[in-house]
Amino acid sequence: MKLLFGPQSAFLLALSALLSAAASAKGLPTITLASVEQQPYIGENLPDKGYVHEVVTEAFRRAGYEVLIKFYPLARAKHEAEAGVVDGWTPAYVDDEIKPRFIFSAPFPGDSIGLLKKKLLKVGYSYDPNKSVLEVLSSLAPYRFGVVREAHALPELDQSSLFEKDFAGSDLENLSKLGGDRIQFIAIDKYTAADLMVSKRPHLIGQLEFLSPPLRSNSFHIAGRQQQR
Repeated sequence: MKLLFGPQSAFLLALSALLSAAASAKGLPTITLASVEQQPYIGENLPDKGYVHEVVTEAFRRAGYEVLIKFYPLARAKHEAEAGVVDGWTPAYVDDEIKPRFIFSAPFPGDSIGLLKKKLLKVGYSYDPNKSVLEVLSSLAPYRFGVVREAHALPELDQSSLFEKDFAGSDLENLSKLGGDRIQFIAIDKYTAADLMVSKRPHLIGQLEFLSPPLRSNSFHIAGRQQQR
């Protein structure tokens, strides 16, 4: 069964609310989605698998579907969705690169992306809401940035040739690189960074700092593969 998200899919509007999930009813048609471990928003070991899992499964349940969410690295999650192995993936950002190939649900609350660095690294960084992301980051061009492959959390950074980028498969991998001084900055959600340090990299607590305010606040979506015509 292939999932199509259309403007008349009223249940998608429910995704803008924080819903407490209920168990899926038996005998319902099943939608399979790929997802990525993105703590504290969604993850196999989080209570009820996290807020995103609760919202998505409840929204589909109200529309008469059961949802099976499988966890993959981000690049594979997108590949599985595009190849039709699964019906879509979540949480997804809307970006110009994938718009032609996917249809997106209504938005629901997402993350706040900014830069994480070691406290010992002193840089001349100042945020100005009247400047573009690239203008704000221009003073950091001599440094190496850790970016999760195909995440597109900061598209301006991904697409710019001004910065040296080191691509990783996950935020956790980038944290390890930052701790080992292989990179100087990570583009990451502030709450994801805090959660990963507490649960997976406690030795980095107190060593790193998030540059405030965040550079971008993103909404989350479900991305469904466009039907071939």
